[in-house]
Amino acid sequence: MEIGTLKSLNPSKYSDIHLTLSKITLGRNPKCDITLSDIRCSGIHCSITPKQTNDWEFVIEDYSSNGTYLNGVLVGKNQHKIATWNDKLEILKEGKNIDSSLAIAFIFLETVKRKSNDPVAEKIEKIQKVQDNYVEDEITCSICFEIMNKPLILCPCLHSFCESCYLDWKIKSTECPQCRGPVTEVSQNNMIQGIIDIYLQQYPDKKKVIEKCKQCDKKIKDFQCPSNQKHINCKTCKILMPDRKDPLQYCKICHDYYCCLYFSNCPSGLNTLKNYWSQELHPKPGCLKNKFEETVLEDYLAKNKTTGAAICDNLYKEGNFNYSIDTVICEECIENLYQEFIFKFRESIQDKLPEFIKNRNMCVKGRACKLQGSILHSQIYNHF
Repeated sequence: MEIGTLKSLNPSKYSDIHLTLSKITLGRNPKCDITLSDIRCSGIHCSITPKQTNDWEFVIEDYSSNGTYLNGVLVGKNQHKIATWNDKLEILKEGKNIDSSLAIAFIFLETVKRKSNDPVAEKIEKIQKVQDNYVEDEITCSICFEIMNKPLILCPCLHSFCESCYLDWKIKSTECPQCRGPVTEVSQNNMIQGIIDIYLQQYPDKKKVIEKCKQCDKKIKDFQCPSNQKHINCKTCKILMPDRKDPLQYCKICHDYYCCLYFSNCPSGLNTLKNYWSQELHPKPGCLKNKFEETVLEDYLAKNKTTGAAICDNLYKEGNFNYSIDTVICEECIENLYQEFIFKFRESIQDKLPEFIKNRNMCVKGRACKLQGSILHSQIYNHF
C-alpha cells in the first residue's frame, strides 16, 4: 500500500521512491531496497520506517560515516530523527566538495490521502460519493458514455447530448437518440454546461478527450476520425475531409463533395436553397442563352416590379420544386434549377406579353434550338 513519495531533487540521477508500510533501506549494498551508486555513500547508509500516528511519521535511522541530514540537520551515526511530510532528507548534502549534480536529496510528499477514522467524516464522504455518481450520470452523454462536451438539449423531451454526438446522430435520424421522440428544437444546455464545469474542476481526468483528425489534420465539430475513416476531396479546393454522409458535405442533386459549409473555409461550392433565393446570391435571369428572351423577361420583371428570386420563391410555394428550402445544392446545379424556374415562368406569361412577341412563329426545334443565341433568329421565332 502506497502512502506517499520521496520526491527526488536530482531526478536525472535518482528516481522518486514510493513509500509503503514497509521499512526502506538506502545504501551502496546491492541488498538495500534503494541502491546508491556514489562511493561516498555507506553500504547501508540509512533506513526509513513509516510510523502511523495522527498522521504519517517516518523514523530516519543513520548508519553512515559521512552523515544523513534531515532538514539540514545531521541525524548522527546510530541515531534517529522523526520526519514528516514536506521534510527534506539528504544522503549526500550539497556543499564544498559536492555540487548539485552529485547531491542526493529527497522531499517527503503525501500523494495518497489516508483514510479518516472519523465515522462522521466517513459518512459525509460516502454521501459525497453518491452525489458525485448521481451528478456524473446526469452529465454523461448516452451516445458516447462520456462527460458531455458542449451539451445540447432537445425539445420537447429535454434530453441532452454532446454537440458532436448529436450532430452525427442527426445525419441518420431526426428523432431523439434516447427516447426516439420527435425533436422540434435544439439549443445549448447552459445549465448542464455549468454543472460540468464545476464537476471537471474536481475530476479533471474525466474530461472528454477531443483529438484532431489524424488524416485531414482538422478538428471538425469535435469529431475524431476512427482508424478506418474514409476520406473525400472537396471538388473546389481539393482539401481532404472525412466522408460522414453529412448533408453539408455534398450537393443533393449531383452528389459532388464540397467543404465550404463543413469546414467554412472554401470560397465556393455549396449553399442552401434559402440563401440562393436572396437577390445578392442569385444570378441574373437567363433563358438558355437566348438574349432576346432574356431582354423580354427583364422588361417584364421591371414593369411588374419583381425579381428572379421572387419568381423562384413563388414557384417553390406553388409546389413546383422537389426539395426543401434548406436543401444544400452546389452553384452549378442551382444555376440549372434557376433556369428551369425561369423557363417555366416565361412560359406562364406568354399571353401577357406584347402582340409582336406572342405572334412570332414557333421554332420547330423549340427550346432545343441551337440558333436561339442569335438575336435575329430569336426575334423571328418563338422558342416557348
